[in-house]
Amino acid sequence: AAISFREVLSYADAWTTLNNKLANAVRANETLADVTERVFQITQDTRSSLNGTATLYARLERATRSYNTSADDLAKLTTIINQGFVVSGATAQEAEGAIVQLSQGLASGVLRGQEYNSVAEQGSRLSIALADSLGVSIGQLRAMAAQGKLTTDVVVKGLLSQGDAIGREFAKTTMTIGQASQIASNNITKFIGTSTTVRTGVMVFNDAIITLSENLTAVSNVILAISAVIGSRYVSALTATTSGNSSNDSESSRSG
Repeated sequence: AAISFREVLSYADAWTTLNNKLANAVRANETLADVTERVFQITQDTRSSLNGTATLYARLERATRSYNTSADDLAKLTTIINQGFVVSGATAQEAEGAIVQLSQGLASGVLRGQEYNSVAEQGSRLSIALADSLGVSIGQLRAMAAQGKLTTDVVVKGLLSQGDAIGREFAKTTMTIGQASQIASNNITKFIGTSTTVRTGVMVFNDAIITLSENLTAVSNVILAISAVIGSRYVSALTATTSGNSSNDSESSRSG
């Protein structure tokens, strides 16, 4: 009851954006509803940002498509990355920013430069996982990144091999207030976004905005006409009031 109309629209829009991001990440024998529910469950299980997880999943799907990565491994990889950021102590907002950098690097075919630095800073546990999977130190891993050796295939296989270790560490973490709030926000986003009543209302609202924008001249003429009527009535009322006051003043003068 405390949620304003503007907030309802914001939550509904967030769910629509989520579906748009995942629309092209649907594989054979899947539906958008299946993928959306999968991403939502991953998000809640890892106490993460819904928008960040959707971005990660969609970009990972495109980046790993040529490697024939299964849908199960794709979901597992998304989970591992989210858990890695939590274990690293990153907030949902920090993780979301680093996820964008990570997914951009993987989508380009190699993780290096600013993308690697962002992951190393906000997701140090992921860097350690990659180093462990390759049998190198963190310093050597950084050198490999600079040399362009951290290809998408290397990163994906490395993180998948470290999934169990990261999962055990994640299980030992305690949920923060910020993470609890994030989970609640995700639930509200899904509830409002999947509400038939809200979807219908949003469609009507969107149509109204577009119609209004396409008829600004007519609308402005109506507003001017209404303003003229209201203005003329105000002036008439003001004149009548002034005349009445003048008459009263004259009577007072004669009486004096």
